[in-house]
Amino acid sequence: MPDLSINATIQSITKECSARHVDASPTLVAFMTRAAVLEKPEIYHADAQLKEEDVAALVAVCVERLCARDSPSLQTVRLQVRYEEEHLRQDEKSGRSRRKREDKLAHIFNEIQSVHVKSESDFESLTVLYRRIFSYVMVCTGADDGDDKSAERENAAALESVFPRVALSSFVELSVDDKLMQLRELSNIIFGIRVFNRDIGKGGAAIPDVPAQLEQTLALLQADVAKRQGEVAEVLEQFVVVMRYLSLPGQKEEPGRDVMARRVRSEMAFWRQYETYMALVASQAADAAARAAETTNAFGSDLGELQEIVGAKTSVPKEKVYPRFDALAGLWQNFEATNGESERLMALYIEVEAMGDAPFKPAMRLRDVEAARTALAAAAGADAAAGEAAAAEVAAPASADTVVVGAISHGIPPEVTAVEFAGFDPVALAQEDGALLAAVAGSGPIIVAHKGKHYALGDVAAANAFLADPDAVIAAALATAQSSPELVNLLGVAPHFPSVSIRAMVTQGVDGGDGSLLYMGEASVGASKEFACQTETHPIESRIDPKYEWNEWALRKRALMLTNLRTKRTHSTQTQESNFRRDGETQHYGLRDSETNTMRSTGTNPPISRNYITGLRGHPDEVMHVVNVSLDI
Repeated sequence: MPDLSINATIQSITKECSARHVDASPTLVAFMTRAAVLEKPEIYHADAQLKEEDVAALVAVCVERLCARDSPSLQTVRLQVRYEEEHLRQDEKSGRSRRKREDKLAHIFNEIQSVHVKSESDFESLTVLYRRIFSYVMVCTGADDGDDKSAERENAAALESVFPRVALSSFVELSVDDKLMQLRELSNIIFGIRVFNRDIGKGGAAIPDVPAQLEQTLALLQADVAKRQGEVAEVLEQFVVVMRYLSLPGQKEEPGRDVMARRVRSEMAFWRQYETYMALVASQAADAAARAAETTNAFGSDLGELQEIVGAKTSVPKEKVYPRFDALAGLWQNFEATNGESERLMALYIEVEAMGDAPFKPAMRLRDVEAARTALAAAAGADAAAGEAAAAEVAAPASADTVVVGAISHGIPPEVTAVEFAGFDPVALAQEDGALLAAVAGSGPIIVAHKGKHYALGDVAAANAFLADPDAVIAAALATAQSSPELVNLLGVAPHFPSVSIRAMVTQGVDGGDGSLLYMGEASVGASKEFACQTETHPIESRIDPKYEWNEWALRKRALMLTNLRTKRTHSTQTQESNFRRDGETQHYGLRDSETNTMRSTGTNPPISRNYITGLRGHPDEVMHVVNVSLDI
């Protein structure tokens, strides 16, 4: 019986790839394995009884695909895996940094809590408490990473000004939550003071120029992404021209046309995925730039107001400046958070951009594209001359579940929250060799709602084809994705094929689901497992609180009683008569049991009767007899 676990198959494939000097990550190998299983559901299904040769054939197919030298499909999957892995790596990096800082602050706060001040004159305990508060402020302001003494002196001076030692007595009396809130507010005020001093040139040591770094990173990132988007848009426009040319009636009978169409579609899928990731980075970079601009305006406004309040004065009311220092620190933290986001986007861009440098040998040449343009123009002219122009109106839907939202020209309407197939035309996916024609990016795409979901169609002809039988078109588009699993993550149809979801593999592990090689998703797992649950007819809560009280007036009465008891004291009084009294004890000898014996003891027992069977063994002709024996004991 072969081992049908996904981990065992991954190990076998990885070993074969290593022997061929091909580096393949576990996620990439797992995807190829799941994809090979998904492509042949008639062989690899939940109830299949696989043999050793079946598993060996699957391993051989995956190894050949992973070791292919010029495979656009493999490069598309590599791009998807690298993006998701880098995305997870950046999230874990920021999470580790945040948890490290929070753990350090929690440890210092526990040390602050452990200091017990006996009285206001307990100088030693108060000194230890003040030093630990200073350590908390150093970590909060980010001055604990380096050995800059000037930053330490600035924090010490600001702490002494905002929180003098005489305030420790009131700090000790606070509750745990109030102490934590005051420490955070104190740290923000001190950091805001240092940021203000940095702006006026009188301090702010070891505080990097985060706004300048953020502006530089975002400007460089947006410029590079825009450049790459322009280059990819030109490449994709050529792919669209060639795919439309190959779909002409006269080209469908040409020899080698199907092979060429599959190759062009495969290359087009890579650049569509590349374009999608670049668009994601560009969108998030634009959001980060908008947040940075908003923070910059608020930061400059607060600095200007603080300078007007402080001016050349030697002292100002703390009620006016402390809230502004606190707000200033919050804005600077917004700068740092946005800067971290920009660095994460830059890392993602670098990872994606590296995959775009000659990933495979292109099948199209420039003269092929020009010939396709000429042929398309001639075909369009011939159709116009023959009066075969496309229908000008969209046909009425054939089903009540389908509604035509309308044509759009300036983005998706607000009421459309999501477009299926990532905005690609499902009719092109189903009919035109799986061509990835971006309907949303086209001129005037038509949005159609079917069973609560929205689909984008590239033109009137595609809309009419979809409206004729929406379910058939959707099923055909999903079949196209199933036959080319690299399209599953690109089209956003991973919920239909959860076994090949790269994001789930990266975040939840390659052995997702039931860990079986034949795992197809939730549906197959539910069909191959039985589960039952039984509950009591009338369950009774086992945790019963005897002190529970539903009556609000009874609770108020008890609260007043407990409050009144706080001023009471338990005491005892000894009178003259109670002196030298003690507990007394008395011992006595009780009667004991007595017994009487006669001269002799007699008894009578009945005879014991036993039956024994003879003749069970011996000669075959032996006759069985029952013998009764009575014993008189």
